Amino acid sequence: AKSIEALASADTFVFDKTGTLTHGSLSVVKVHSFKKEFSEAQLLNLTASAEEHYFHPVAEAIVKAAREIGFHHIHHDEVEFIVAHGVKTYVGGKEVVIGSRHFLEDDEQISFSKHEEIIKSEVDSGLTLLYVGYDKELLGVIAMRDTMRENAAQTLAKLRKLGVKELIMLTGDVQSKADQVASELGIDRVYANCLPTDKAGIIEQLKAEGKKVAFIGDGINDAPSLTKAHVGISMQKGADIAKATADISLLKDDIGSVAVAKDIANKTMRLINTNFNATVGINSLILAGATFGLFNPIATAVLHNGTTIGLLANSMKGVKIGAK
Repeated sequence: AKSIEALASADTFVFDKTGTLTHGSLSVVKVHSFKKEFSEAQLLNLTASAEEHYFHPVAEAIVKAAREIGFHHIHHDEVEFIVAHGVKTYVGGKEVVIGSRHFLEDDEQISFSKHEEIIKSEVDSGLTLLYVGYDKELLGVIAMRDTMRENAAQTLAKLRKLGVKELIMLTGDVQSKADQVASELGIDRVYANCLPTDKAGIIEQLKAEGKKVAFIGDGINDAPSLTKAHVGISMQKGADIAKATADISLLKDDIGSVAVAKDIANKTMRLINTNFNATVGINSLILAGATFGLFNPIATAVLHNGTTIGLLANSMKGVKIGAK
């Protein structure tokens, strides 16, 4: 009941981009190796070897691409999974780190300066990049493409009609790419270059502004934001921890279900408020009539019970949901 009430009152919807506004089903389109001794196939095999036991869209895309070219497993030490950053292991005594630019450049102190031109070109093309470091040097990058959900713009437009005042997107993309996506979808505000640890803070900031916040996410690092929002909504293919911490879990892998849920919540609360106001109003009139002698005790009892039965019947018919 609290979730329905919170969703009905939510006036600000915050979306994590990948896996919510996009399908979250990545595909490898380019592999760049920056070392002559590593071919593109070897770079892909190395990355897939470290990532193959992790059920994440990026890892799944890498392993799928490696298998398509004949996956050859490269022996490595135990893999350390660093939440919201990437993975780390050792191959032949040399450290291998795989993950975001922030992870490699800021945390692992790996220089990107020699390859900025290639990286910028791929980012400007709208591709998602996975960075691979080997022995404290940038070994290569793997470029992947994610596709926007076909009904994303339609869903956001419907949310506006349902009373949502502001639509916000959180993404780790660079500002230019994020602004382009926001323009295509009609999003009001975008937070680009967003680190996983930033999301919960942004939710808190919006709440401090007096907004009623709904957050939609699917990843492990979305769990704190799903908890902090007034109402958290997890996608059907989301991580288990995201589903466990969300107030509402979608049963279909369809962003349109968010608008359907909002519509249900709005109509449910409208029905509840209508019935409550009718109960107070009608019973007040019956009580006033009985007080001034307009109704005898039997008539008063019949009217009171009739009102209760009528409002109960009105509640039982439920709400009608329009076509998506």
